[in-house]
Amino acid sequence: MAVMAQMPDKSGFVQIKVTPAYAGVFVDGKYMGPSMLFASKEKATRVRVGNHRVEVVEPYHETLVMDFQVTEGQYNEIAKELKANGKAPRSKVSAIITEGFGEAAIYLDNEYYGHAGRELRVRPGKFMLKLTSMDGTILREIKVEIRNRETLVVPRDGTPVVRKAS
Repeated sequence: MAVMAQMPDKSGFVQIKVTPAYAGVFVDGKYMGPSMLFASKEKATRVRVGNHRVEVVEPYHETLVMDFQVTEGQYNEIAKELKANGKAPRSKVSAIITEGFGEAAIYLDNEYYGHAGRELRVRPGKFMLKLTSMDGTILREIKVEIRNRETLVVPRDGTPVVRKAS
């Protein structure tokens, strides 16, 4: 019986240099992490040969959508400055801080809002907060309410804590 060696998938690379550097990168709908992870040729993400769609998302900027074709061994570079969409609060109104989630994706009411590991400015309100790992696993999903000038700290384990602004 002949045994055939498994050949590795043919692939190319995508380098993503965008401003703001913390915008979320989605390749073919899958969350890959913040764009700063892919900003150099050495950090380019590997993708299979074929047609792909990259979306770069940040809630206070216009979403960048690019379709491209990858050939074997090719490096594709995306270098853009995202245009502000006018939705950003003019000053820090309220915030969410997550602890212990690495660079998981943060969703508020099922819309991508940013990644863990940085303070997210939000308008006061009630939200369904969901954190997912880069493989799509839901790490935490809770209902939260944030009032004006509050910071909600959400630890990986334990109860969220509200801090009032001084």
